[in-house]
Amino acid sequence: MSATTNWKNTEKAAADILLEYKIPAKRHTRAGNFSESTWDVDIEPNPYIDPRVDAKFTKANPFRELNLLKGVKKKYCSEPKHIPIVFLHNYKDKFNGFLLEEKHLAGLLSYFMGYCSREEILKAWGIDGAQS
Repeated sequence: MSATTNWKNTEKAAADILLEYKIPAKRHTRAGNFSESTWDVDIEPNPYIDPRVDAKFTKANPFRELNLLKGVKKKYCSEPKHIPIVFLHNYKDKFNGFLLEEKHLAGLLSYFMGYCSREEILKAWGIDGAQS
């Protein structure tokens, strides 16, 4: 596949996972204007938050942090209710962040934005016997 196809497919996949959790999202098309600097996935406005989703594709894996997430999942997550989360902090940087699998982030956003109930999210995550 061409590089253009790969990044387009990555953007579509980001929108699709959000749609799976009932979040009204679509790939932002630039209509050939590649000088336009904007995020990759549009989410319908919400009175509480307005997420900005940018999708990145790479063949080389400079996102070594993703390997940390995979390691946490493999080492500590033996059941669906175990959700891997990695906290990131650079010692010279004031920016901190978390890594989550896309289905968990999409589920949390969907619940917070009011598109899915807690029970729907837990069912989508494969967690049986969700308690109120």
